[in-house]
Amino acid sequence: MNHTTNTRFAQQKKCANRVKNIHELGIRFRFVPACDDPADVGSRECPPEELQENPCWWNGPELLSHDEAE
Repeated sequence: MNHTTNTRFAQQKKCANRVKNIHELGIRFRFVPACDDPADVGSRECPPEELQENPCWWNGPELLSHDEAE
């Protein structure tokens, strides 16, 4: 039983350390509406010709190129 407790504690500690590292890097996650999500564009029935002309597919959502203050 002690082994299970120690393993669980070690996993929790590893996870907490990883989250701390991510916060220290300054990584921010933001919501991207489905209509602006390039992954959604590729998963819809979109012909390749349309993807070639789609700036969101190649450059990502426009909101990522603006400061958060805007």
